[in-house]
Amino acid sequence: MRRSLTTMLLITAACLVVSTGCQRAASAVRTETNLIPIQVRTPAVVERQDSVTASGSVEGSETTDVAFQVSGKVARVFVEEGQHVNKGQLLAELEPTDYRNALDAANAQRQMAEALAQKADAGLRKQEVEEARIDLSRWEDEYKRMRFLVERKSLPSNDFQKIEAAYNTARERYQMAVEGTRLEDRHAAIAQALAAKAQASEESKRLSDTRLLAPITGNISMRRIDPGQTIAAGAPVLSIVNLNPVKVRVGVPEAEVGKVKQGAKAEVSLPSLAGRLSRVTWKSSECPPKRLRAPTR
Repeated sequence: MRRSLTTMLLITAACLVVSTGCQRAASAVRTETNLIPIQVRTPAVVERQDSVTASGSVEGSETTDVAFQVSGKVARVFVEEGQHVNKGQLLAELEPTDYRNALDAANAQRQMAEALAQKADAGLRKQEVEEARIDLSRWEDEYKRMRFLVERKSLPSNDFQKIEAAYNTARERYQMAVEGTRLEDRHAAIAQALAAKAQASEESKRLSDTRLLAPITGNISMRRIDPGQTIAAGAPVLSIVNLNPVKVRVGVPEAEVGKVKQGAKAEVSLPSLAGRLSRVTWKSSECPPKRLRAPTR
């Protein structure tokens, strides 16, 4: 009985060995039949586009505070915040009446001083010189006649002294008329005319300063002025920012800095200006762009 069991176990084991060998042989045949040929090559470097999203601030390339050079009451304001203005454009005006009156008075003083300077330079007219000569001749005749009477004791000395004083005065007046105006008087008259001219020019400038003009082209970023206000000289009333070009400052996360290369293209969106900048080259040697051109109205 034991021999029969042993014999059966041996037969079973032999069958298992034969079956396993057959399965391995069949698997090897299938593997050899399903082989796929491959080739070994050097891997190629492929650049893939990537983008970095960052937020920042947009600053104007130039900002100017605008102020009146004279004080006064605001008459009109012609701009609003956000409005685009050009260089030389009229922004606001002060009430000009007082400055116009001061200019008229200064012009009158200038004209009078110039007339006096011309008179001093030209001297007396021929008619005035002739009139002085005739007056001297009359007093000279009177003086000779009275002296003749005094010498013969026919005229009191007091009366003769009056005639002599009038004769001397007429002689000096004639000499001055012939010689003309003294040099120092002419210089004084010319200096007075120049001073009056300078004062008139100053008043003209003050009147012109009642009109506030834009010093640069840009947008009104701040307005602190309304009609009826009294404004002090030099107090900023408007600010103008030049947005063409603009400065863009962004903060790139440290983990994304490696993706940013010098000379790469940047696309900047400006929601507040309702504009979009596309394909703008960074001009900075650093990562963030320094200057980008913004659309203008």
